[in-house]
Amino acid sequence: MRKYFTITLLLFNFLIFSQTVIEGNVKQFKTNRALNSITIILKNQNDEIISFTYSNDEGNFKISTNEKGRLTIIATSLEFEENKKEIVIDENDKSIKVSFNLIDKIYELNEVFIEPKKSISVKNDTIVFNAKSFLQGNEQVVEDLLKKIPGLNVLADGTIKVGNQEIEKVMIDGDDMFEKGYKILTKNMPVNPIDKIELYQHYSNNKHLKGIENSEKVALNLTLKEDYKRTWFGNATLAYGLISENRYEVRSNLINFGKKVNIIF
Repeated sequence: MRKYFTITLLLFNFLIFSQTVIEGNVKQFKTNRALNSITIILKNQNDEIISFTYSNDEGNFKISTNEKGRLTIIATSLEFEENKKEIVIDENDKSIKVSFNLIDKIYELNEVFIEPKKSISVKNDTIVFNAKSFLQGNEQVVEDLLKKIPGLNVLADGTIKVGNQEIEKVMIDGDDMFEKGYKILTKNMPVNPIDKIELYQHYSNNKHLKGIENSEKVALNLTLKEDYKRTWFGNATLAYGLISENRYEVRSNLINFGKKVNIIF
């Protein structure tokens, strides 16, 4: 046990020291004004999002990563032109400085009012993802959408993790129907009714202990579009095969989320 503990500590220390901290500042071009709430996204060579954060009131941001090699860091906002920079991280890099000067984005409007809507927003311990921003048109069920949410890892068996930690549950408008059996929901519920995905950090099963209990649990809550509340919706799949013998497969789901009763067939 002593040897095992020593090896574990060595591995843990190696993981800590292998991290690289990317920090910097975001300012407005010309005025040099610090910009807050700018989305900072870190992508790998496969154009996959591996981390993200936001600039604070002083325009500063910080991201930690274990990734090495050539990466892309992006500063993006609806009010400013997107700015990309390539960085190269090797084994010896512990800290990298990056700064952005963003140019105002110009809209040509003809009596049209545009209300900016963030793809990702943060409120206290909750990260909110706007489902529409991540849909690509080939999603069928909720699980297909969750695979495209940055920070979520959906395994082959349907298990959902944030980093290496499995989520506690998946709720619908705050209602927990399946607890640890959330795969029934994510693998069968159609994706069209989903409005937002809310990621709860420091989640507590007892709402009265929120902010008191020292919890490291995470959970998901799916909010529905108004058009799909208190109405029936679902999907169906039919299959017929002739390879070895006649085979048939029929799958269907019928769902209704009401004010007091939720029904899933």
